[in-house]
Amino acid sequence: MCCRISPKQKGLYIDEGMRMDILEEKLIQLKNEGKKVKFIYTISNFQNPAGVTMSLARRKKIIEIAHKFNVFIVEDNPYEKLRFEGEPIPSIYSLEKNGSVISLGTFSKILCPGLRLAWILGNKEIIRKMAILKQATDLCTSILSQLIASEYCKLGKLEENIKSNIQIYKKKRDVMLNALAK
Repeated sequence: MCCRISPKQKGLYIDEGMRMDILEEKLIQLKNEGKKVKFIYTISNFQNPAGVTMSLARRKKIIEIAHKFNVFIVEDNPYEKLRFEGEPIPSIYSLEKNGSVISLGTFSKILCPGLRLAWILGNKEIIRKMAILKQATDLCTSILSQLIASEYCKLGKLEENIKSNIQIYKKKRDVMLNALAK
């Protein structure tokens, strides 16, 4: 969809996630240049390629900044359920109470890599507009993919599959880390 609407993107430096000081500076700069920022995009858990997870404090700060500048947050959260260890941190979507966060998730990470099927949570009007954009970019999402995901959810097998995937991915990670240590 992005190619069709040609957004102008601004990247930010990260350390342990998006740097809130740099985000705020960039938003001030863009505002002073008369540019309208539509949304802040972030991967809050296991950000790719660095693998870092945004702290709870930064999640709260990004919400504060978004409110201050009146912009939406798009939280891409494909890896949220694939935590190997430690306690999960609440999503930005669950922390924000004014409806200015759009949360994206995908079955391709938690059910089957080839299953190109996702979901969106958030403001109904924005989701409606996104659905219209999607209709303009492809014919339709695979019915077979939708049926597979639906059956897994109905049968209560999704959590079991996620647990299995975590074990597989954790084992692969450990093999890689051991090889790198040699």
